[in-house]
Amino acid sequence: RAPAQRAEPLAAESGDRDAPRRQPVKLVARHIERAEAEIQALTRAFEASPGDAQAAVLLARLLRGRGRMSRAGEVLEGCAAAAGRGQAELLRDGGMVFMALGDYRKAAQWLGQAIAAAEKPDASLAEAHEQAIDAAVADGRAGAGPDQKQAYLRAAEMLVRGRSDMAAAGFDALTGAAPDFAPGWIGWRGA
Repeated sequence: RAPAQRAEPLAAESGDRDAPRRQPVKLVARHIERAEAEIQALTRAFEASPGDAQAAVLLARLLRGRGRMSRAGEVLEGCAAAAGRGQAELLRDGGMVFMALGDYRKAAQWLGQAIAAAEKPDASLAEAHEQAIDAAVADGRAGAGPDQKQAYLRAAEMLVRGRSDMAAAGFDALTGAAPDFAPGWIGWRGA
């Protein structure tokens, strides 16, 4: 048997040594373009029908995958307001988004409603609900909410970037607003 002939020469044969390194970059770029196109299409569908729970869930999942948690939460809240809160999948996704955002009180609410709306709630949903409740109670004891956590993350980012003056100002404002939030004091000391 004769070996099959290749239609294209290998990168080494063509003289382009960087071709193998550029290939994954091209694939990633195409993936990003497709994801952005899908987000735009689903955004248009959602804006045309804000009560469409399926479009909202799909859009929110794409946004979560792209790291746009706040926008995903806005989409799900908008849909819940337009369609009502009877959609178990919508409520589950909303609860998970709010967990990721650190808004445990809202996550516990949404996950509890998802359990009530589900025909057969699974164990992972009940477990996520319990985790949200526990985290909300811990935040209450620490005097922390989502705003304090975001302020802490912004100040910590300034500290990592070497902007200790801005980090100190952020931690100072945080400890003034939430004196029981221990991470604020730890960050303030490091700044």
